[in-house]
Amino acid sequence: MPASTVPASTGPAPTTPPTITTTPVTSPGGLVTAVVAKVDGSGNGSVELPPSVGLPAIVHAQYGGTAKFVVTAVDARGRYLSIVAQSVGSYDGTFPVGFVDQHDAPTRSLSVATTGPWHLDIAPARFAPRLVPPGIGGHGDVVLSYTGPTVRALVNYPGTATFTLQTYAGGVVKVLSNAVGPYRRQIVLPAGPAFISVTAGGDWSMKLG
Repeated sequence: MPASTVPASTGPAPTTPPTITTTPVTSPGGLVTAVVAKVDGSGNGSVELPPSVGLPAIVHAQYGGTAKFVVTAVDARGRYLSIVAQSVGSYDGTFPVGFVDQHDAPTRSLSVATTGPWHLDIAPARFAPRLVPPGIGGHGDVVLSYTGPTVRALVNYPGTATFTLQTYAGGVVKVLSNAVGPYRRQIVLPAGPAFISVTAGGDWSMKLG
């Protein structure tokens, strides 16, 4: 009897390729200082990171559906590097890309796995909101920039999902918090310049000092 064939993939095929538009950011004098890319897609899709944006980058993703939403970093050879954002149902958050890539395997694209429409805004990392005294509050995943000295910070997360706080500096990532909420603890932020990534399933706050 002939051998049966098994499909290579049982997941839904991409519907239409994502559309990417780039917008220049100019200085008051009219000089182009950066480029921001806007991506609209639906269903499974692959997004090449525009060279004009550069790495490291921050990505603000929005998804309003009810299915799983997973974004994975992919290198130039098509190898999956790591999951950078995920949810079951709607997602509205910002995550880091290319902050601690290996030299021989930098992120070249993002793979989106879901159903329904989604949107990405890809910007240079320096566009991340600054963390300054007395502190900041947020909702969901966020990337912050920090340039101050070593400081204590009271972190409060009343949710029940996993809460993760990481810092990126000099190509090194440090995990400062990784726990299932609720979470309330005083931590020590290292001196900047650094970026701080918060992964949370709800409201959180960080009070400096």
